[in-house]
Formats: sequence, structure tokens, C-alpha cells
Amino acid sequence: MNRNTKRTVIFALMVFALAIVLYANNLGHDWAYDDHEYITENEYVNEPGHIGDIFSTTYLYGVNRFQTALYRPVTVLSYAVNRAMTGLNPGAFHLVNDIIHAANSTLVFLLLSLLTGSVTIPFAAAALFAAHPIHTEAVNNVVGRAELLAFFFALLALVFRALRERGKAIYYPLALFSFFLALMCKETPAILPFVIVLVMVGELVRGEKRLTARDNIEAGGWFGVLAVYIVIRHAVIASCGDVAEIMMHDNPLAGLGFFERLPTALAIIVDYTRLLVFPLRLSADYSYNQIPVIQSLMSFRVFVGLAVTAVVIVTGFLAARRSSVLLFGVFMLALPYAVVSNIVFPIGTIMGERLMYLPSFGFVVVLAWGIERMAQMTGKPRNIVVAAVAVVTVLYGVRTLARNPDWKNNETIFAKTAETSPNSVKTAYNYALVLKNNGRTADAIDWYRRAIDIWPEHYSAWFNLGNTLRETGQTDKAIEAYRRAHELVPEDPEPLHNLALTYKSAGMTEKAVETFETIHALRPGDPTVLMNIGATWAEAEEYDRAMGVFREIVASDPKNAGAIVNMGNIYVIQGDTLMAETLFQKSLDIDPGNPSAHNAVLGLLIARGLYDEAERKVLAMQERRIPVRRLFVNKIEQHRKNERSTR
Repeated sequence: MNRNTKRTVIFALMVFALAIVLYANNLGHDWAYDDHEYITENEYVNEPGHIGDIFSTTYLYGVNRFQTALYRPVTVLSYAVNRAMTGLNPGAFHLVNDIIHAANSTLVFLLLSLLTGSVTIPFAAAALFAAHPIHTEAVNNVVGRAELLAFFFALLALVFRALRERGKAIYYPLALFSFFLALMCKETPAILPFVIVLVMVGELVRGEKRLTARDNIEAGGWFGVLAVYIVIRHAVIASCGDVAEIMMHDNPLAGLGFFERLPTALAIIVDYTRLLVFPLRLSADYSYNQIPVIQSLMSFRVFVGLAVTAVVIVTGFLAARRSSVLLFGVFMLALPYAVVSNIVFPIGTIMGERLMYLPSFGFVVVLAWGIERMAQMTGKPRNIVVAAVAVVTVLYGVRTLARNPDWKNNETIFAKTAETSPNSVKTAYNYALVLKNNGRTADAIDWYRRAIDIWPEHYSAWFNLGNTLRETGQTDKAIEAYRRAHELVPEDPEPLHNLALTYKSAGMTEKAVETFETIHALRPGDPTVLMNIGATWAEAEEYDRAMGVFREIVASDPKNAGAIVNMGNIYVIQGDTLMAETLFQKSLDIDPGNPSAHNAVLGLLIARGLYDEAERKVLAMQERRIPVRRLFVNKIEQHRKNERSTR
């Protein structure tokens, strides 16, 4: 190993180690954010034998057949392999993400070393990339692996291309194959063929190289791979059915035309620039209405966004004549960003820090080049570069270490995001869900109301608010929430069902029955709705009405064991135990394991004072694992206790 190779290896290992150290404090983290749905609830990840399904369906098809316009089979395959090797251990998934990020940082160094022939800019860029806090979402959120893997294979493809430029033909097919794998992880690397062509144009402008027929043919090969991928992707998405529309609360720009979304998209450039340069205030969510839609181009933030865009374009033109490294950095910043900017076409979210994983590579290249350029102007390039890169890397690293714990679990990330994005309806709603699950119902109610204040038409927020208010005894407010949810989505019977139960528990029998009848109109022939109506009348001691409903059920379905048991219960209340016993036995003949019928028979035995038979009945039910009502067990135990006390 010669001196230069040894130095390259040492620097590469330093970069890898830096990235690992900066993210080592996430290894004890749980699942967070989309991890639960995308991984722990994904059939293709958790069950073996789905490799064919992974490659023949869309990204989330393994999650209850949810159809999206995303095709990322290699990413899903990585989840499945991770699951097969480590089980659903979140720490193991986090470790894989950390290793991929460390490998990506190392590839940044190796690629730039090949392109520049030095280690100064490559090491500076790689260190900055490893430490940059904007990457914390992609690394800490396990499903950010799509960004990590796409970047890994994209840079590997560029490394192979750089090696191919040195005359080794075997690297060309490896480059194309790596590019194809990158596309199968996420769509953003589709810009690579365009970057390659623009870099070639820059070489022509600077007179560094004359393009040969081989160069043109090989550049065309990248576009050929892209075309094959597009055909496969389109075929898979089309075969899986209709694609779910982008929800307004995920991206309020999704339903707007080009000129309608342009002002906001330009203004968001300012936010991304701030995050790239001064990544202090980080957030996991920027959805509606954290970033209000801007209606006019006549806005200060829009002008600043245009100015940043102009600077990037001018820098690109200048770099075309002066520096291949700077030109490459500008293209790797601008083109991947264009894909996720919502300018060319709307994407699934209005803004996301994870989306900057690939564009940030271009940013750190430009930043490292700028630091070296300034150092050269001072006459002390080595000392200045080392000091400047060290300071920025330390500052970035400290922020990364401080940000990682925010991603520990759902409670920590939503609590933090509620601070950084207080106007996001998704954050308010999801934080309310977390608070509710943790028993903090009062706080959950406040955050459900905050979500509703941001977006008054949030059906799920109204529905879950109603559930929480009902559980806390706030009947009138729960009724109001359920009514509003029903108004928003009248075809969904769930708000009506819970509204009817709320009326029922409040003793508002007529309203409860009326609401159940509304549900029955939505679901005609559903016996469960009629059962609820009968039970409501029975609890209100309207036994004739209840009996009429249960008889109606049995008339249409003679084998409805539940309705027959309920009829028997009414006969017990009315004192006709013989008729009740007949009905209970009929129910058991239809359904021998029916718990309600068995408990009804047990209740009759106790009512008749036949405690020995009742005890035998309990034992028989327990042997068959049929649930026994605790009330009846207590009555038997109390009877035996009374017997012993009188002896």
C-alpha cells in the first residue's frame, strides 16, 4: 500500500467513525413516526415469502394493500431482510441506518477524492456531510432508509463512473446497475443522467476534454436505465389499482396549478437554505398550515427565494468555466432539489428535512470548495481549511447529538415537533393521539381542539375528540363532536354509532334509537344495528319494543343466537324462566360455544338456588375456555361463604 492509498484509507475510516459516533446515541430508540405503519404493520416485512410481492407492488402495498404512486422495492426488501435477521428490534434497525449513513459519508470522501485527486476538499465535504444536522430525520426515522439507500447506490454509481473514466471498462456496467438499484430505493436519483451530461458539457466549456462517441454512448446508457425503470415503475403502479390522492393536510400545494403553487414553492427555498446553513430549529413536520400558502409572487420571502435561485444559477455558469468540483456540487444541489421542490410537480409533502439528504451532498461540496478557496486567498490554505472545517463540523455535530434524542419515540418526537411546528395540523393531531394513549386525556383534548382550529374539517380529529370527551364524561361536548364528524363524512357510520352509544349511556333512549335507525338506513340488513336498537330499548325497560326488534331479527335470521339469547333475557325479567330456558338451549343448539347463552343458563341456575349445578356449570365453561361473568362467580362464592358461616 503506497503512501497516498494509506492516507486515503485513514481519512475514509475517520469519516466513517465520525458518522457512527455522532449517531451512536440513537441505538436505544424505539419506533417513531411512520416506522410503526411502514415496518411493524407491513405484511411484506414481517412475513416470509413476499419477495415477489415486494417487487411487483407499490411501496406500501404490504400495509393493508394501501396503494401509492411510490415504487421502492429495494427499500422494502431491506426492511424484510433486517426483520429476518434481527426480528422487530428497533435498535437493530437504527444500527443499520447509522451504518448506511456512515458508508454514505465515506462514499462522499471517496468520490470526491477520485474527482479531485486530493483529500482536502473531499475530507472537508465528507466530514460536513457526516455531521450535518439536516440528516437527523433520515437517519433516526427508520423509514428514512429510502433516502439513505438511494444515496448509497447513487454515489456508488458515480464512484464506478469515475473509475470507468480511468479506463477500466468493467466499472461501466457496475455503475449502471448501481444506478438502477438507487432508483429502486427512491425516485430522486433519476437526476443522475442529467448531472452527468451537464458535467460533460462543463468539461467541454473548460476545454478539459473532447467528447468521444464512447462518451456519448455511455452517457446514453444512463438514460436507458432510467427509461427501463420508468416503464417498470409505471407498469407496477398501474397493476395495483387507483392511487391514493395526496391529502391536503400533507401538501396543500398538491391540488394547485403551476402558477398557483410557485410563490410558496419559491418561498420554501428560503427555509431549506436556512436549514442547510444554520440548522438550529429542526422539525419533523411542515405540513398544513405550518407553511401558509402564498397567493402572490409579490412577497419578501418569494423575492429571497428567487435571489437564492439566481445565486445558484450564476454560480453554475461561473463554475462551468472555472471549477469542475464547484460545478458538480452546484448540479448535485440544484437538480435533486428540483425534484422535491414542488415547482416542477407536486410531491407527497410540502417540505421535509429528509428530502435534503441528496441535495445536501451538493451543498457540502460547494461549502468545502468555498472554504478552500477563501483559505487560498489568505496564503495559509492548510491551516485555514482545517480550522474552518473543524469548527463547522463540531458545531454541526453538537447539534446532531442534541437532536437525536428527540427521535427516541413517538412521544418525544411529537412533543418536540409541537414546539417547532405548532401550526401543523398533522403534528397537533398525532400529538393528541400520543397523549391519549399515555392517559393524558385533558392534554389530548386540547391538542385535538388545536388540530381542529388549524383545519376545522379534520374528520378524524372531531371523531377522536368525541371519543375522548365521552370517556371523560363530557357528554354534551362529545355529542357535538360526533355530530360534526358525521357532517364531514356522512357515509361513515362510526361517528353515528358512537353518538348513539353516547345517547344511550346518557339515558336519551329515543335519540339513541333514532341514531341507530339512521345507521340502519346506511347499512340495511345489518343485524348488529338492529341488535343495538333492541338492546337500547331493553336497557330503557321498554321490553315490548325490544322483544319486537329481536323477533324481527330472528324472523330474517332464525339462527341468530345472540338475538335468541336476548329474547330469553327479557323472558327472565318478565318471570317466564321456562320460556327463557328453552330459548337459551335453542341458542346453544345453534352455537354451542356462545358465551352469552352459557352465562344466561348459569344465571338461571343461580336464580333458582341450584348452586351445586351452577358450580359444575362454571367448571365446564372454564374447561372449554368460555368466559364466565365475574358477577356470577362472586354470587356463588358469597353463597358458599354464607353457608360456612351458618354451620
